[in-house]
Amino acid sequence: MHPKTIDNLFIVNFQNDFSKLSDYQKAFSYTIEYLMPKAKNIYILYNGLEFTYYDDEEEKEVTFIPETFLDLISHYKQNGIHGLRSTPRIVNNNSITPLTKKIQIFPKTFYYIRPWINLGFSESQIIKAVENMFEDDYESMEIEGKFISLPNWFLDITDSIDIEEEKNNIIVGGKRDECIRELQFLFKAANIDYSINFNGVFGKD
Repeated sequence: MHPKTIDNLFIVNFQNDFSKLSDYQKAFSYTIEYLMPKAKNIYILYNGLEFTYYDDEEEKEVTFIPETFLDLISHYKQNGIHGLRSTPRIVNNNSITPLTKKIQIFPKTFYYIRPWINLGFSESQIIKAVENMFEDDYESMEIEGKFISLPNWFLDITDSIDIEEEKNNIIVGGKRDECIRELQFLFKAANIDYSINFNGVFGKD
């Protein structure tokens, strides 16, 4: 069942880097058709910041080189979303569907929670640690030589939403067990109500 209205729609990683995945286009098309037109506020989060992290599986440091903002704009336009920076709208088969003007685009990082997930810490342990970081204004926390961090871009998001009033918040995008999962820890620690619409999620396999 499709939602009637959405307070905040968080769209994660619909970008060229993931577009070859088998379930990507279906999830993106669903998000565009059924979710974006019903959202009061839209937050587009994409891997858009260059940073270096230690990959536990590869056992080496990896420098992530992101797509550019213009790449992102172009990708959305190719999928029928025009005017992200001015007058956002869906253009499809000569029909135009206006979208909320409150679209915010956040370049983000990843791998800010995953080191502790890989160490085998429970969800409750990680959430408690992130809650303490919120309360004590810590940027990072370390256990067994592995750091987790509280991203500045997420603090900007928490400043721009009404946690008490805006309860109908939906997350879509991907990958499900990577960037979506990390974001869930942040939402829970910040006491932001949310649900995941799995019709709009890719990377589920």
